[in-house]
Amino acid sequence: MAFWLGFFEVAIWLIVISAVMQRIQATPVLGIFYALGFATGNMVGIKIEGWLALGSIILRVISKDHFHEIADRVRDHGFTVTIFHGEGKYSPVAELYIVCLRRDLKEILHTVQEIEPTAFYVTEQVSAVNKIYRPIMPHSTGLWKVFKKK
Repeated sequence: MAFWLGFFEVAIWLIVISAVMQRIQATPVLGIFYALGFATGNMVGIKIEGWLALGSIILRVISKDHFHEIADRVRDHGFTVTIFHGEGKYSPVAELYIVCLRRDLKEILHTVQEIEPTAFYVTEQVSAVNKIYRPIMPHSTGLWKVFKKK
């Protein structure tokens, strides 16, 4: 599938760029508008992708002092946390390893920074994951309440 999508994308791009180049040669100012349109499309696409926040992410939090409290609070929110103990430059540290959905990242980071503002964290993209535990939220409002069986 990716092969054919790539093939048609490049074929369409070649047709369009040949037409655009002919017009740019005739009126060079159109090149500026083409570049502005391209850059605007990139920015809009990045914003939409950020709002959708599809996919999974790995969050690694390095904590010196409050790693048990951070892990307990994150677990209380329904996420799984694995703790690895290690040695930092000056003292022992703990790494909290959390695999979550990208849309849940802000909530988890807020919790981490609330407990230990100096905690170091890094995120990594995930190409494949077999299971993610997500928090189960009660649906006590909206249409769920109307259709809920008693």
